[in-house]
Amino acid sequence: MIFSRNVRPSKLGAVVIAQENVKKAMENSARETLKNIGEYGLTPKDMKGTTLAYPVLTYSDRMTIDIGGQQIELIHARQSHTNGDTLVYLPGKKVLFAGDILFTNYHPFLGEGNIEEWAKKLDDIKLMDIEKIIPGHGPLSGKNDLDDMKKYILMFDQKAKELASQSDDVQKIVTAIQSVLPQRPEGAWIIAPNIQMKYLKKR
Repeated sequence: MIFSRNVRPSKLGAVVIAQENVKKAMENSARETLKNIGEYGLTPKDMKGTTLAYPVLTYSDRMTIDIGGQQIELIHARQSHTNGDTLVYLPGKKVLFAGDILFTNYHPFLGEGNIEEWAKKLDDIKLMDIEKIIPGHGPLSGKNDLDDMKKYILMFDQKAKELASQSDDVQKIVTAIQSVLPQRPEGAWIIAPNIQMKYLKKR
């Protein structure tokens, strides 16, 4: 989701670019999402002065842009974390901005994720010619962090499905799944929304 705090991008002269599914999703649900931002762990005070900033330029699978001689490749990250995530690749510098495809030291948001495709995308990234990865959350990362992320989401998915088939008590499931998940120091609060949104949403 793209928001602009206090000022719209046009006032700053910025061009908002996004994968085409992001624009569609925003047109369908952005206002409602902002209205119910508490479901994402934020408060009205956190979002005070925030306005919606819709993309003005979109792409489908890939887009290459040049900024001051720096080639930048925008790559659709398939249906993984969401269906509109973008990887930003600087081939000349061997740097990848992974966005929320990679969370390092943070528990990730999985509520809209396709776990199988997400794991495949992490494998795809490992094959890229990159030396540094900037994750959506966490410190400067590398390819080992991709392995850790894949292990985490596959383990979470397997265990959450098992636990949700036995109980609809969110807190009970959270406690049980935390006992087996790889330890991550930040963002444990997101585990409960993940369970509720992805594994118990039909109940």
